[in-house]
Amino acid sequence: MKTLYLVRHAKANKGKSNSPNSKRSLTKKGKNDAAKMAKKIKRNGVIPDVLISSPAKQAIQTAQIFAKTINYPKDKIIRNESIDEGTESSENLLMQSVHEIDDQNQSAMIFGHAPLLAEFAQYLRKDFTETLPSCGVVCFDFRNISWSKISKGGGILKFFDYPKKQKKLRAKMKKDLESKVIDSMTQTLSEMNADVAQRMKKSVEKSGKELSQKFVRVFKSIQVDGNREKSTATKKNR
Repeated sequence: MKTLYLVRHAKANKGKSNSPNSKRSLTKKGKNDAAKMAKKIKRNGVIPDVLISSPAKQAIQTAQIFAKTINYPKDKIIRNESIDEGTESSENLLMQSVHEIDDQNQSAMIFGHAPLLAEFAQYLRKDFTETLPSCGVVCFDFRNISWSKISKGGGILKFFDYPKKQKKLRAKMKKDLESKVIDSMTQTLSEMNADVAQRMKKSVEKSGKELSQKFVRVFKSIQVDGNREKSTATKKNR
């Protein structure tokens, strides 16, 4: 079994008009996002054996932040021109880079750019149709004992995550819950008295909004507490 991580570089500065895109450095938010995602990877317990990065500054900086978090030597990060965002025939070149990974490494992490990494992810798994947001991470397992045997469509999606994913999911949860609560309350009141239910419409909508907001806040706090407990347990088991 081999495990491959594809990581889009974190948010970078726009840079000067006459400056090459590859010279853009990460923003403060980009650095924070990279650190958060690296910590998530570390909590998951599968630490990459080798880090490979596009030579572009924003990709290298992202790789270095991950390296620091997972205790990987920064000077061991491999810089690969084939992962440069300006490279053509990206799938073939990236696949060649994957095939060249030493088989003593069970897992590898590649840092690069959009849309190249998203296209490569779709190359590895046809039904993966997501785009890769800034600092997005997609992870595939392969039932291969050698990197050289990995082929098109052979990836098994392990997870896909990005900095704003949980926030996006909670926003959807709030919206869906608010609608369900309002519908349920309206139906219950209407069964008792339709006229009164109509007059209370604004109050019901307000209550539905407040209840859904409170639910999502409590849900978020439980998630945070759960992650802390998991992190503490992981440290104790080392």
